[in-house]
Amino acid sequence: MPADAPRYEVVRTLGGAGYTDVALVVTRSAAGHHRHLGRRHDPAGDDTIVLYHRAFRPLSELVELEAYAAQLESAAKHAARGHLWCFVTTAAHRDGTVEVSLFDRWFDGRQVRCEQRASREFDSTDEASAAAALDFTAGLQAWAEQHNDAREAGCRERGGDELLEAERSEQTAAGARDLAALLAGVNRRT
Repeated sequence: MPADAPRYEVVRTLGGAGYTDVALVVTRSAAGHHRHLGRRHDPAGDDTIVLYHRAFRPLSELVELEAYAAQLESAAKHAARGHLWCFVTTAAHRDGTVEVSLFDRWFDGRQVRCEQRASREFDSTDEASAAAALDFTAGLQAWAEQHNDAREAGCRERGGDELLEAERSEQTAAGARDLAALLAGVNRRT
């Protein structure tokens, strides 16, 4: 892994009054590692962002704590591969078509979920269709990056645990309009 690649990890921190904090954090620089999760991330401080977070009483909620941590570990693995939140895939099929898809993978507080938001097939043997596929891929990647940046900004401002519900409703409404416009443009060209 390159030194400047984001590092995703599940962190457990003993909190006050018998609580244990469990969080998925991302560190954007090799120098900045998480310190104490009992406080919210200070954007002016290090490059560590809390993506998802919850506090448990380990004596009475050990099963829930471990289930939550296991789901965060799954989310961390997806994130390390670039497949958390919005991401674009391309797949070449034997019949000469190329499928370009946009997926959205997120943690809903209980489990990691994944939804295909858009998908189009293009004929790779046709020059105009291949060019349209490249344009569509670039458009989806720009859309995904914009929405991922907005989610990250939300995590910086509000914290991961508070973002769960707000993120889904805000991202779905605004993102649906933008994505519909992008898809309509491709439909007119193909």
